[in-house]
This record gives sequence, structure tokens and C-alpha cells, in this order.
Amino acid sequence: NTAKDQASGSLVKADLMVFKQNAYRAISNSDADESREIVSVDYHYCLFGQWYFGEQGERFKNTTGFAQIDLPHQQVHQSIMQALTRREENWQGDENIRNEIVTNVKEMELSSQTLRNKIDMMVDEKNIH
Repeated sequence: NTAKDQASGSLVKADLMVFKQNAYRAISNSDADESREIVSVDYHYCLFGQWYFGEQGERFKNTTGFAQIDLPHQQVHQSIMQALTRREENWQGDENIRNEIVTNVKEMELSSQTLRNKIDMMVDEKNIH
């Protein structure tokens, strides 16, 4: 069970990394329609959200870490959506817009790090009991 839980945590962190790769692709390439679609999905329906709100997440629902995952997960999505919205504006000609996009990406990274830490905490907590 411990190995299964660790594998589940690792897989869901990998899903998060793929999401972030798509976010960077969507921000840096105006032709990255597929990546933009992937990161524009509501946080309930992305791969991580499907895990969290689905059967796999149910296995961890009694841990403190699991309860603390929802907010940083939402923040990852909100940050990237704000960056993509700003990217649609005249970012090349407006330094303020560029700075906002950079701030949004930094927020995505901070929320992502928090999320990864909570996943580790959740897996550890489940296997201590």
C-alpha cells in the first residue's frame, strides 16, 4: 500500500509538471493551441483535478495534506489563466503587461511548489498511520 500511495503521489506530480509545460508552451508560442486548450480546462477536469476529485484522491481524503491541496491547485490554474489573458493584449509594447505575465508565472510556480509539498505531506501522513 505504501508503494502504491507513493506511486500515486509521483504520478499526480508528473501530471502537474506536464500541465506546467503546457502552460509555458501556451505563453511562449501563440500557435500552441493544444497547450492553451489543456491549461484552459477548469481545475476540476485537468488530469490533476480528475485525480483529486476522483477515486484515486479518495484514498487520501482523511489526511491533512489532501485537505490543503485544493487551494494551491486552484491558484496554479488562476495564475496561468491570468497570464494567458494578459498575453492576448499588447505585451510586446507594454512593459507593465510583460511584468504582470512574469508575476503570474512566478505565482504559478510558487503555488505548484506548495502543491508538490502538500502531496508529499499527504502521502507521508497516510503511511504513518
